Amino acid sequence: MPNDHYVAQTYLKHFTDERGLLHAYRKSDAKYFPTRPSDICHEPDGDIIPKFLSEAAYLGAFRGAFEPMWNHVVAALKSGACTKDVKFHIAGYWANLLVCTPTWRRIGVELHSRGVRHAVTAHAQLSAKHGQPDEMLNRAVSALEQGRMRIQTEADYIRAQGAANVMKYAWALYNAEWLVVENETDVEFVTSDNPAALLDPGEAWATSSPFFRFLPITPSICISSDLSKLDRRFRDQQAKPDFNLSPSGTVKGVQADAELVGHLNAGIAMCAEDLVLSRRPSEYVRDLTARHANHRLQVETTEFKQGGAYYFGGRIRAVVPTERSS
Repeated sequence: MPNDHYVAQTYLKHFTDERGLLHAYRKSDAKYFPTRPSDICHEPDGDIIPKFLSEAAYLGAFRGAFEPMWNHVVAALKSGACTKDVKFHIAGYWANLLVCTPTWRRIGVELHSRGVRHAVTAHAQLSAKHGQPDEMLNRAVSALEQGRMRIQTEADYIRAQGAANVMKYAWALYNAEWLVVENETDVEFVTSDNPAALLDPGEAWATSSPFFRFLPITPSICISSDLSKLDRRFRDQQAKPDFNLSPSGTVKGVQADAELVGHLNAGIAMCAEDLVLSRRPSEYVRDLTARHANHRLQVETTEFKQGGAYYFGGRIRAVVPTERSS
């Protein structure tokens, strides 16, 4: 079983030093180690999804369409050019990192499992309300509540869902407004084993709340976007992607100050599954990793009744997990 890099070596190499080494800090045990991009962020046959997809190698083909162009688009960004072609290739690879990594697989499994449990419980309650109680379903709900049964979504199903929809996410990112953050401070951008990071949205459930996603490109460039501002045509992912069209969203540049760099690096460390990666060994990165060692991306859900309907909502936060975030 060949290893597939769910974070491409072409991406990671832009964070290596003169010897081709990354400097890794583990959240799980506070260990530091130098490493080559070939030795991390991979899994056996990660680009092959044998179940739930008619084309098992689709994800590998998608990645293969974007990864070879990465050096070209990074060079273009460094020169200040973010053309239609550059935005297309960055959006495609960003979408892959947004939904097709082990971190997002874990998130998807948890969110789907909770959604199924909510649907089962709501169906049992509605059936009883309308005078048609389902005793077998009621026993199942009771077993779930007592911990004698649990719902577990198959991970390959979530992998397949991510792969099947990755082009729609690329289309949304392609049409979003981007902010290219240039960093000339003394502190470089870091990255991680889950580079497509977010800024924690806080306690709000409102769909109009800021929905920041960002991706460090090099130690001196990071791209960010507030997807809550995305036109509904692209956010709802209903329209068929057509990358022959010019992107709808604009691209603007900004120079980062030390506060902004620190804020984004904190978000990267919070969203890292385990590894925070930097170009240089650094006490700053060691402390950053230690400070956010207990943070991870976590699913929070809510359920409520309105009229005769039962509603289920989910959100993803970068928090210190509780026993059950709900």
